Amino acid sequence: MNDIKKIVDLYYFSGTGNTLLAAEAFSRNIISRGYSVNLMRMEKSSPRQIDQKHIIGLAFPVAMSTFPLVWDFIHGLPKVSGTKIFMLATMAGGSVGLVGKLKSVLLSKGYAPIGAHQVRMPPNIFFVRAEESNERLREKGIASSRLFAEKIATGTANWPRFPVISDIAYLLYLVVLSSWKIKCHQKIFRYSVDETRCTKCGLCSRLCPVYNISTDPLPRFGLECQYCMRCISYCPEHAISSKFLYKNRTYKATPEPFTDETI
Repeated sequence: MNDIKKIVDLYYFSGTGNTLLAAEAFSRNIISRGYSVNLMRMEKSSPRQIDQKHIIGLAFPVAMSTFPLVWDFIHGLPKVSGTKIFMLATMAGGSVGLVGKLKSVLLSKGYAPIGAHQVRMPPNIFFVRAEESNERLREKGIASSRLFAEKIATGTANWPRFPVISDIAYLLYLVVLSSWKIKCHQKIFRYSVDETRCTKCGLCSRLCPVYNISTDPLPRFGLECQYCMRCISYCPEHAISSKFLYKNRTYKATPEPFTDETI
């Protein structure tokens, strides 16, 4: 393999840090095997501008399917001729439908899928574990991400496809994804702000990947929320509340939900 093909452009989206941890662990291990890695935030990148000579990585969280902004990135990828690509997903459970359907989408665009891996990480919505339990699960997830990096580097990774199960599951996901366009649930699950706690720092607005939060001066939530939980989990005053919170617990895996550094 020549040098230019040993460059990995890893496009990632992370809500509360699980995917960031997995992406960093993957990157460090594959770098130790002679590769170089560019970590690139998916919400700040244009899929049309990918370097087709590099290996492309897609890292993102899965909740039922994955976030609409992730699908927008995937569907926006250009047609290519054999560009290598892999998937690294973090989740509390599993997603057979996503893995299989994503592979078929990428094949239709001319990509060469070289591996898909699902990493179990702590949940950040509906149920939040005690931090000691979260730490153990994160450690296992990081180890799993490192192992996947070894398989990508040695060419032993695989991308499973479950034709019937994947297609049925994806049809169910399409129903969920189509509900984002209706926006009725946005009104039901819209976040609220405790005015006595909020310091008007504006962090929530700066963190929102879809620019759904305005500050005037208190945060105001629009109807484009994708429930990534960034604003809630990283609010320094715990001033944002949601129906998704579990016993008022919030979760974050890292001090920041993303990095702008190249590893």
